Amino acid sequence: MLCAKVDTSQVLLAISHLGFSLSEEEQLLLSAIEGFTADSRQASPSIAFLALQGVSRHGREFIEQAKALGTVLIIEDSSESDADTNSKQMLITSTPADKQVLHLSVVNLAGKLSSFFATLYPQLDGFKQIVAVTGTNGKTSVASFYAQLAASIIGKAASIGTLGTLTYDNDGEERCVQEAENTTPERVSLLNQLAWLAEQGYCYVAIEASSHGIEQGRLTGLPIDTAIFTNLSQDHLDYHGSMQAYGAAKRALLNNTHIQNVIVNFDDPESALWQQSLQSQQRLSGFTLLPNAAKDSLSSCMQRVFSVSNTQYLSDGLYFSLFESAQAYSIHLGLIGDFNIANYLAAIAAFRAASVDMEAIALASPRLKGAKGRMEIMASHHAQVIVDFAHTPDALKQALQASRKHTKGSLWVVFGCGGNRDKEKRPLMGSIAVQFADKVILTQDNSRFEKPEDIVEDVLSGIAEGETKDQSAAAGKVISILDRCEAVKYALSSAQVGDVVLIAGKGHENYLDIQGKKITYDERAFVQQLAEEYI
Repeated sequence: MLCAKVDTSQVLLAISHLGFSLSEEEQLLLSAIEGFTADSRQASPSIAFLALQGVSRHGREFIEQAKALGTVLIIEDSSESDADTNSKQMLITSTPADKQVLHLSVVNLAGKLSSFFATLYPQLDGFKQIVAVTGTNGKTSVASFYAQLAASIIGKAASIGTLGTLTYDNDGEERCVQEAENTTPERVSLLNQLAWLAEQGYCYVAIEASSHGIEQGRLTGLPIDTAIFTNLSQDHLDYHGSMQAYGAAKRALLNNTHIQNVIVNFDDPESALWQQSLQSQQRLSGFTLLPNAAKDSLSSCMQRVFSVSNTQYLSDGLYFSLFESAQAYSIHLGLIGDFNIANYLAAIAAFRAASVDMEAIALASPRLKGAKGRMEIMASHHAQVIVDFAHTPDALKQALQASRKHTKGSLWVVFGCGGNRDKEKRPLMGSIAVQFADKVILTQDNSRFEKPEDIVEDVLSGIAEGETKDQSAAAGKVISILDRCEAVKYALSSAQVGDVVLIAGKGHENYLDIQGKKITYDERAFVQQLAEEYI
């Protein structure tokens, strides 16, 4: 568990701010406390347990587990109906040691959590900039680009999201200091991580803000000063129910009263709703890949607009002219795809909101590396191999379109769809694959508790629709190899010089989720191994 240590005086001060006056005996009991957790499994004699309301269960159900692990302090969240006032009591655990436990009950603890942690960790006031990135696609890349640029220019920065908590220093190295359980960590974990990062001097941080995380209040009250919206396309409808609800969940990020700067993708229609939802204190900036003629329609109330022209797609990446309003800069990125230009623009727009010099940003830009498993170019024997996390219709389309611009021969795609998730996107992804790739291999991708052959049939239904429109183009393009290792092997052994093989869906993940078991499978390492075997 990543957290900054606290001393007894900070613990006692934070508890006093909750309205409690402790006896000498109680104060002595808490002298061993060094941190707080909302996960009862992490409780210990030095880690206090915060029993908060979760998505489906209340933390009070796990108090006995925390006590059994030796915690000496439990703070329980109580609703108004549970108690009219806060209360405290000394308990004796049921363990052989018969240790004492201080049990505090706090009305609306969740609402007081941010101020509680601000008292525990004064360093939370020391951040130069905290950026929250939301959108269907691009969150991980934007957060990574932002942190890399900040580290290159400022010296230290971090990102929190799908790839875990990553730190970057000016040596250019990326270090994972905590693995990820969710794209956006639960609130106490997130506060703990931020406190640790601040203590270590990482004062520029980007956080991936998932729609689940926003809706479940994981970012509530955090000192986020900049919000980024990348795009909105179909995903997570099994959770949100509709695209309207999905979009609204992401826009709810604007309700954080600390946010001063909002950056949106003006090429996405959803950006208009973001503009309408701005709070009075929030300043708008944005980015676009549209040609100059289309920019006149953009709102006049924005602070900055970033755009590009003269893009060249070469073997070593992308070259283009970047415009911040009327000022032009020449940029080289060692990345693939227009969407990575958009991700880059989002990152630099946030950085510019922190008044960082644009010349310094331009000089640092060629050193940017793609996030792991995000349009990552892998070593290959003859064909170019790209591993990408694309698992939505829009992401797959963009990945294929980007790969096509760097393809001299045939474009291959290997992909599947996750089980027990949004089924509506499966035929859409099938249709997109057959439309934009020359060779399509359907395979396993986290089938969970569904049969992979049933998932493939759903994907094939979209391909069948595509065949009725252009049967000659689709004929012979599609095969199914359910074993993912065999599918990847087939693609790499069959592709020719000048071909590009896009392997989509797994990206950075190192497992396959099948029938309740996570089977070890690192696609990046596997592709590297095959490439070396085929040399």
